[in-house]
Amino acid sequence: MRPFFFLLLGVLFHGDVLRAAEESTAWKSSLIRFSRPAEWKETRPQKGTGDNSWAKDATPIGNGRIGALIYGGVEKDRLELTEISMWSGGFCSAEAKDKGPDSVKFGSYQPFGTLEITYPAAENVQDYKRTLDVAEALASVSYNSGGVRYRREYFASVPHQVVSMTVQGDRPRSVEASFRLATLHPQDRITATAGGGRGMILMQGSLKNGLAYEACIAVLPRGGSVTADGGTITVRQADSCRVLVSLATDYVLDASRNWKGGAAPQEE
Repeated sequence: MRPFFFLLLGVLFHGDVLRAAEESTAWKSSLIRFSRPAEWKETRPQKGTGDNSWAKDATPIGNGRIGALIYGGVEKDRLELTEISMWSGGFCSAEAKDKGPDSVKFGSYQPFGTLEITYPAAENVQDYKRTLDVAEALASVSYNSGGVRYRREYFASVPHQVVSMTVQGDRPRSVEASFRLATLHPQDRITATAGGGRGMILMQGSLKNGLAYEACIAVLPRGGSVTADGGTITVRQADSCRVLVSLATDYVLDASRNWKGGAAPQEE
C-alpha cells in the first residue's frame, strides 16, 4: 500500500488535522480579500500567448509537494490539484537538452485533476467573502444563502501531507454537496465508494512515460448521509463535512531507475 495512503489513514483514525486560525492578528497585511468567486474557464490559453488570466484570481494553497488552486464558486466550487512530480518527460537526453520544452522527451508538467464540488441552488446570496491568509496559510469562502451562513476553509497540511477542506453552515443539517474528480487524462480509472458514514474517491492512472499516480479523496460528513454513484460522492443534511485529498506518484530521485519506482501498488 502506498505511503501516502497510510498518511491518509493516520489522519482518519489517529487524530484531527491541525486547524489554522481564522484570521491573523499579527500580520493584517497578509490577508487578501475578494468579493466574488474566481472566474473558471473551461478552455485554457494556447502555449506562448502569455495569457494567465485563467488563474489570476484563484487562491493557491500548498505544502511544498501538493497544492490546490481554489475558485470558490457558490453553487460549484473547484480545486485544481497539483503534485510536484507529475511530469510527462523521460530520461534526460542530448535532444532534450538541446531542444528543451520543444522536445517530446523533455516533457511537461501535468495537472493531477480537478475536485468539483456541486452545492444546491443558492437563494439570495449575500455578503460573499473569499480570503487567503498568507501568514496562516489558510483560504476561506463564506456567504449567506437561504437564511444560512456557510463557511469553507482550505489548507495544505505538512505533517499529514493532505489538502484539507471543511464545509459548514450555522444551522444543523444545512450542508449538502456532491464531490467528483475530473481529469484531463482519459486513461485514468476513477471509482467512488461509501460506507460507515464516509465516502472515498480513488483515481489511478499512468502517463505515457510510465509514471504511475494515485489520488485518494476522503469525504467525512458529520451527521446526515453519504452515498456513492459512479464516481460521485453525495452528502445530504450534514452539520459539516471535511474533505481530505492525498496525491502521490511513483517518482523516485534516482536516474539509474529512470526516475520511477516501478508499478504503483494497489490499495489493499
